Amino acid sequence: MSLNDFHLSQALDSEPESDSFCFDMADEKEKVFELEDNLDLIVSYNRRTLKKMVNLVMTINKMKMPPSERSSDLQGDGICSTVMEHVVKETVVCKDENVSSGERRVSFTRTGSRTEFKLSDMSQRHIVHFSEEMKLKAITLKAGYCHLKVNFTMSRYNPTSCSDNSGMTVLLSITKNLHLSCTKTDKEVVLNLEECCEEKLKEIKKDEDMDRFLFFKKITGKSQWSFESVKYSGWFIKTSPEDTEPLVEMCEVDGDGCNPYFKGCQLRKL
Repeated sequence: MSLNDFHLSQALDSEPESDSFCFDMADEKEKVFELEDNLDLIVSYNRRTLKKMVNLVMTINKMKMPPSERSSDLQGDGICSTVMEHVVKETVVCKDENVSSGERRVSFTRTGSRTEFKLSDMSQRHIVHFSEEMKLKAITLKAGYCHLKVNFTMSRYNPTSCSDNSGMTVLLSITKNLHLSCTKTDKEVVLNLEECCEEKLKEIKKDEDMDRFLFFKKITGKSQWSFESVKYSGWFIKTSPEDTEPLVEMCEVDGDGCNPYFKGCQLRKL
């Protein structure tokens, strides 16, 4: 096989045949890769193999888009979240259900994947919730009020059948039993905060109207998150472009004033 026919990914399927693939780094304990100003990737290692080197090179090559924030402004979890957004590719797993007769029943089963995160819109207004209200708002917070930011929990679901939608199916919760949901009144889709126990949400069936709790999460552009209703296709969670209208609502993607993009800050995996 010539070098022109070789791809790095082929090296992942086999271990190196001899020590000739290893680098002579007996006197070194770590190596620094400069990604951009003030942001370095430090790799510590013992013995290195070709397989490990291929993994490292392919990971660095995935970082095609530099972080949008200034690296000097990133700290702690912000650095991890920003770097991982440009390295990790989300995949959607689904399976086809064999149905011998009758209409196919589509359902969504909760996986063990749960993530805690905060949201702000593209105008840097944070999503907040006041305990006496059953609505979310997007406002610019002053110092001392950061505790009002909503800590969302995102639970991932796998559908029983594949669809044309490429998004990840998720449930968005702000407490253990309080979740985002959608209902339709006349021609408008309304975003709600709705109470429902976790037990009822282990498996969500479309024909039981429980898919109102689900959204397709997508990432586009420079790490812009969007959430489309599973039940009402084409309707997205949005904030108003005007500060005088702070409610977080739903909009049709082609409608006037629809601003369905958010910036997510991942806090931890649960």
